[in-house]
Amino acid sequence: KDGALGARVAAPCICRGAMAGGRNVLAGADVRTFVEHKWSPDRDLLSELPQEQRGVVVEFKGHLYATLDFEPPNSRQRGPVELPQCIPIPDGWELSPDTIEIMDFVAAKHCWGTSVVVTRTGAGFATS
Repeated sequence: KDGALGARVAAPCICRGAMAGGRNVLAGADVRTFVEHKWSPDRDLLSELPQEQRGVVVEFKGHLYATLDFEPPNSRQRGPVELPQCIPIPDGWELSPDTIEIMDFVAAKHCWGTSVVVTRTGAGFATS
């Protein structure tokens, strides 16, 4: 698969200087990439998630949402201003769409340890 900068990678990832589809967004700002995990209500996906992810996700309408680096939703620790070399997108997760409903009822309701979460289109949305 092609990664965020067009390089061949084994798994999708977000690399330094590139977020949300390879666009540079808000360089130098405290920005975190927003991801979602689709799940089925007839399965207990939370029990299937790794322990470190269970307490840092928010469920909304059949999907789980988190930041790519799994910062707790109510974290007030700001950052990061720069990504590490490459952050792989975990299995089962994808970059979040940027619907108004997701941004209003998920992203904006929590701090997420950042001022802005970025979605798959490169759009940035303010957090609480």
